[in-house]
Amino acid sequence: MTYTSTSGGSATTDLVIEVEKRILERFPEAEFRIRQGLRPDDINLYVNTNEVDEFAILDTVGELTTDILIYRGVNIHLVPVYRLDRATRWAFGME
Repeated sequence: MTYTSTSGGSATTDLVIEVEKRILERFPEAEFRIRQGLRPDDINLYVNTNEVDEFAILDTVGELTTDILIYRGVNIHLVPVYRLDRATRWAFGME
């Protein structure tokens, strides 16, 4: 886990792990990348899967991330990313 919260600490990391676990239940091939958002305690969670429909991923954790924001004050932005095959990544200099 590369994200470190300025105020939430490991509790915030646990929330991110909870979101990741929920996604992995439905998309076992998912890979994650975490980046700090615009505000210090915003989290951008990039989800790389084979799923073409981004809304399927968002629907999987929409209620959970909303509850986390309302009840814990942690804003987790989910960014679904369609997984490119290795040849495509290589062609675009991404590997």
